[in-house]
Amino acid sequence: MSRKKIIILFILAIFVAIISLFAYSFWLAPETALETDKVNTPVSQNKNMQEAAAIAVSEATVVIPGADLINKEQQVISDLGVPVQSSVMPNAPDAPKAVVVNKGKMPEQVINITVANNEFTPKNFTVTAGAPVSLAFSSGDNKTHIISFREASMAAVAFGISPNQTKAMTFNAPSEPGEYEFFCGVPGHEETGIMNVY
Repeated sequence: MSRKKIIILFILAIFVAIISLFAYSFWLAPETALETDKVNTPVSQNKNMQEAAAIAVSEATVVIPGADLINKEQQVISDLGVPVQSSVMPNAPDAPKAVVVNKGKMPEQVINITVANNEFTPKNFTVTAGAPVSLAFSSGDNKTHIISFREASMAAVAFGISPNQTKAMTFNAPSEPGEYEFFCGVPGHEETGIMNVY
């Protein structure tokens, strides 16, 4: 086939594609839009949901300034009123938020763990299944530590801590009782600990 014929076929194909898109947008798309309107949430319902989220946030408890909140139902929520999820990737929009804090000014209900010289102090702590947990990790040495849990259900509960820094977050404990191991993922660091959920 000659080069001229290939170019003409190519231009014809582009023309057909443009006509098809034009026809779809004017004849078929309006029907599809009407069908999806039946599925979409009405504007007034969206507004009601936003107002409910604002009320939930205004009535929520702050344990760690700058971290996520705890609503009346003991669910950890973001500052937008959305429940946080511990099973998502760290730093995802719906993951619990780790914040830098002053270790000396932490409320007493925060579980404080120090990591130094390849060990956690304390090594273990106990929480109630499904209950809100406020947890802080401090680097007690001149090393960086990356702390996370081994279980996928706790993937979002992760802390990157610089030397002599403290980070904290609030999240809901797993609903399944058991032992949940946490560890420092920096090569050469061998420390591990256990969160006991009952």
